[in-house]
Amino acid sequence: MSRIALRFLLTGIGFLLFGMLWGIQMGMIGDHSQMPSHAHLNLVGGVLFLIFGLFYHCVPESALGFYCRAHYWLSLIGVVVMVAGTAHTIAGGHHGLAILGSFITLAAMVLFGVVVIRHRG
Repeated sequence: MSRIALRFLLTGIGFLLFGMLWGIQMGMIGDHSQMPSHAHLNLVGGVLFLIFGLFYHCVPESALGFYCRAHYWLSLIGVVVMVAGTAHTIAGGHHGLAILGSFITLAAMVLFGVVVIRHRG
């Protein structure tokens, strides 16, 4: 397995574990106000990172070079900023971080599309 595939998979597992623990914590205290942040962490952080990791594993030639590394870092920064920004917005703060994180995540997805197109055949 390539380094980038393993990095995506392990990060996705980490996001899901954190998301699960966060969900348990919300249930234990009876406050589900951060449910949107929790959902973004699980879906965008966990599920997408696992899909990305499986793609890089199944298409090993795509796991080489600048694009896959840039994709990883953009994705990671995007998820962290988006989830933190969403949590901050729900807590009554300004929504700027959530928007910034969303656009970084969008850029990461566009870059992934470029990787897929480059290695489609």
